[in-house]
Amino acid sequence: MSKRKTERLLSLVVCLLSSQRYLTATQIRAAVPGYPDSFDAFKRMFERDKEELRELGIPLDTGTNGPLDEEVGYRIPRQEYVLPDIRLEPDEAAMLSLAARVWRQAELAGAAAGALLKLRAAGVEAAETSQPGIEPRLTGEAAFGPLWEAVRDRRPVTFSYRALGRSEVQQRRLEPWGVVNRHGRWYVAGHDQVRDAVRVFRLSRIEGPVAFSGQRGTVTVPPGTDVRELVAQWDIQPPEHQTAVLRVRSGTGFGLRRRASGERPDGDDWDLVDVPFADPGWFAEHIASFGADVVVMEPTDLRDAVITRLLALVPYVVSRKVVGLGETAAAFGVSERELVDDLNMLWCVELRAPDPYCPIDLSYEGGEIMVSQAESMDRPLRLGVDEASALLVALRMLAELGQAGGSAVSRTIAKLEAAAGEAGAVSAQVAVQVDQAAEQSVATVAREALAARRRVHLSYYVPGRDEATERDVDPMRLLLVEGRTYLEGWCRLAEAVRLFRLDRVLGIELLDVPAEVPREAQPRDVDQGLYRPAADDLRVVIELTPAGRWVAEYYPCEEVTDLGEGRLRVVLRTPDPGWVRRLALRLGEDGRVTGPPGLVAGIRDAAAAALAQYGQTTG
Repeated sequence: MSKRKTERLLSLVVCLLSSQRYLTATQIRAAVPGYPDSFDAFKRMFERDKEELRELGIPLDTGTNGPLDEEVGYRIPRQEYVLPDIRLEPDEAAMLSLAARVWRQAELAGAAAGALLKLRAAGVEAAETSQPGIEPRLTGEAAFGPLWEAVRDRRPVTFSYRALGRSEVQQRRLEPWGVVNRHGRWYVAGHDQVRDAVRVFRLSRIEGPVAFSGQRGTVTVPPGTDVRELVAQWDIQPPEHQTAVLRVRSGTGFGLRRRASGERPDGDDWDLVDVPFADPGWFAEHIASFGADVVVMEPTDLRDAVITRLLALVPYVVSRKVVGLGETAAAFGVSERELVDDLNMLWCVELRAPDPYCPIDLSYEGGEIMVSQAESMDRPLRLGVDEASALLVALRMLAELGQAGGSAVSRTIAKLEAAAGEAGAVSAQVAVQVDQAAEQSVATVAREALAARRRVHLSYYVPGRDEATERDVDPMRLLLVEGRTYLEGWCRLAEAVRLFRLDRVLGIELLDVPAEVPREAQPRDVDQGLYRPAADDLRVVIELTPAGRWVAEYYPCEEVTDLGEGRLRVVLRTPDPGWVRRLALRLGEDGRVTGPPGLVAGIRDAAAAALAQYGQTTG
C-alpha cells in the first residue's frame, strides 16, 4: 500500500470515528484530503476505500441523521470499533502468550502477533510463561492460507489433487466447510461439487495454487456438521480384527512386541509373538521392514504378502501514550526510524472541516513518544477474524492437552471469545486434534520431573535400529510438534541434547537425582523443523512410484524431482543407513534406492536374507 493511500485511509478512519453524525459522501470528500477533484473519480476511489476498511475489520455503518435526509451517510460506531476491556489473571495472560507462540513460523503467525499487539495496547500484558508445561507448535502447508480464507469467507475453490497411489492429477471443485489438523497433518473437508458428495483432502497432496471459484458467502455448511469428526472418520484405521503369529529374533522387533497380545519362547534365539492387525497390506510392508529378524508364521495370506513384496524388491532395488521509542519499535518488529516514519503519518492526518474532527498531536522528547488529541482512536481496533482465530484455535489446542494450563486455558478462552464477538465464532472452522491417550502416563511423569527438576530414566525404542535403549535424561521441556509430543533433555548416554518421542518411550522412572543440564545445552529451534541433517550425513537417492510418494510427505527431503506419471526422485540425508534399509524393505517395488552403491548392495543382501527365512531364494 502506498504512503499516499495509507494517509488517505487513516484520515478517513479518524474522520468517521470522530463524528457523532452520519457524513455524506460530499462531506467526506470535503473533509478528507487525497481524493480527486472529479466527483466520478472520487466515487470510484471511495467505493474501493470502503471495501478496504471492511476487509481490515473496521465496521462501517450507513444511515441518515433524520427522516428528511435524502442522502445516505457513513460513520464508524466507536462501540463496534474498539476492543472491549479484557482483564486477565497472571496465569491466563501466560496461557495467552503460549497460545500466540503456537503459530510461530506457521500460517497465522502474523495474525497471532497482531492480536497480541492489540491486546497489549488495551492494557493486557501477555507475559511469557515459565511454567514447566508443554510448548506446542503448529506448522503450515502451502495450501493452508487460501483454504483458510475460503472457509472464513464461505467461498468455493478449485485445486489440483493427487491422491495417494494415483499417477494422475485430478481437478477438484470444493465447497470447503473447515480445515483440521490431525496428528500434525492438515486436512480440508467439504462438499465435492464434481462428485456431489462429502470429501476430505490432505493439504500436502494439493499440487499448485488454490483458486477461488465463487463469490463470498456462497458456501453453506449443513447444520450440525462436525468437520473434526469427518476428518477423523476419513483418517481412522479399521478396528484390529486379525492376529498374526510372528517368529521374532531375540533382541529385535521391539516395535512389534509393544503391540503384542502374547509372547512365548521358540528355541534359543527366537520368540513367537502374537500381534493384532487390521490392514494386511500395510502390515506386510511393516513386517518386511524388519528383514530377516521377523518371519510370518500365520496367517498364510499375510506370509505370502511379505514374500511377494520381498521378491519384487530384490530386482527392483538394485542400483536404483508515553512509551519508549525503542520499546515500541521492538514490539512492532521495526526499526526506530521506521516507527518514527509511521508515527509522523499519524501527525500528518489533516481534516479540512471544523470540529468535531480532531487532528492527532504527538511529539518526541528524550526518546519517548507523547500523543494527545487522539481520543477518537485511544482504544485499539477490535480483533479481526484471523487474529481471533489464531489465538482461539491455539488455546483450544492447549485445552485438549489436558494438563497444559488447566483451568487458566478455559478461563482465557471464555474471556477472549467474549471480547472477539462474531470474529471469534469463525475460529470454530479451524480445529486441531491432539491424540495423546497412549502417552498420558509418560507425559505425567515427564511433567512431574520438569516441575521438580529431577532426572528420569528412559527405556526408549529406536525404530531406525529396531532396538530398545536405556538412558538417563535431564528434562528441559515438553514439545508438541507435528502432532507428536516430545521430551527434550540432556541425554547422559549421548552427552548431548536429544528429543524423545513419548509414544516410543517403553518405560519412564522418576529418579531421586537433581537434573543437571549443562550450561552449553541449547534447546532445539523446532520452528525450523525437527530434523536438520548434517553435511556429512549419508546422501540417499530414492525413486518412488505413485504409491510410494508418501515418503516425500513424511520425511524432510533435500531435493524432490518430478519424474512424470506420479513418480518422484527424492534426495534425503541420514546418519543411519539402517533406517534407509528398513524403509527400502518396507517400500518394496514402490521405491527404488539408487545410491549410494554400498547401501544398495546392503539392501539387496537384507532382502535376500529375509527371503531365506521363508525358504525362498533370489536366484
